[in-house]
Amino acid sequence: MSDPKNQLRTLSRGLDVLELIEAAPAPVSLTELARQMGESTPIVFRILQTLEERKYVYRRESDKRYTLSGRQSARGTVFRVMTLLRVIAGSASRGRSLTELASGTGFEAAVVQELLDPLMERGIVEVNRLGEDRWRMSAKVLEFVRPLLAENDLTTQLIPVMERLGAETSETISLFRRISDEHVLTAVQPSRQPIRYVMEVGERFPLHLGAAGKAELAFISSEQKARILQRLGETSSAPDKDQMDRLNAELELVRQRRYAVSVGERVEGATAVASPVRDAAGAVCGVLSIMMPSFRVSDEQLHQMGEALVSALQNVFIPATGEQFWQGLSPKE
Repeated sequence: MSDPKNQLRTLSRGLDVLELIEAAPAPVSLTELARQMGESTPIVFRILQTLEERKYVYRRESDKRYTLSGRQSARGTVFRVMTLLRVIAGSASRGRSLTELASGTGFEAAVVQELLDPLMERGIVEVNRLGEDRWRMSAKVLEFVRPLLAENDLTTQLIPVMERLGAETSETISLFRRISDEHVLTAVQPSRQPIRYVMEVGERFPLHLGAAGKAELAFISSEQKARILQRLGETSSAPDKDQMDRLNAELELVRQRRYAVSVGERVEGATAVASPVRDAAGAVCGVLSIMMPSFRVSDEQLHQMGEALVSALQNVFIPATGEQFWQGLSPKE
């Protein structure tokens, strides 16, 4: 049996190596580690071999320098995971490839993959396949912020409006917020009728489909709309020219009416009407929608609901500075 004192000394050296690699601003060489530790190169090399076998460190093939893998101290793990998530969050719905994530974080591709695996298993990130694997944030992250979302200024001010509209229409009232090119459902006042149209908080949808998305697209700045439609044109589900012309014509009609309607567009047999919520500066900060089964509403009733929705939102005052939290979640345009 080996001497316990030698075992402790070896363990101490291994921890020293990990701490030096973690503190280094860039991957370090065997020679640099040996010099900093005041140890011989063979001793440090044996320590590194053990750490590499146990997947605590990773040696780059390009220059044989060492960096930490995804398996490391809690402090290092949190730092790397947060760095990776920030890069993924900035990629919007299209996502980023493994090469792009490695470049954006400064980590080796193998390290990025090691960090991605548990995030994928837990549904925090997901793959958006567009010819290659591209990783993006999943709507599951909203589970961590739902309590805060439910208490933000916009939701708080709209709850009485949602309750009143729900009582008047007997239908589901939903609040949507935009994150980059998608709409996310952030609050719901469900219909009490046995047959109803209700979705789960956290679900997300493309902006060009459905009443809520079009109500937002019609009123955001022309620059933002142009960027969103341009990115839409680069996706595998991009509308053709005729569909895009119809979309632009419909958005113009939404601007005139101040509300959008949708019948069976996202969900067969479902109908919705939606209108934008404006802050004090006039910017769209959310969309309120009335959602119902199609069989229960006529075309005339649907437009009456749209007008009632516009009227209900006219007296809602949202401070222009009250959306800082949500803006912090959204990638900048």
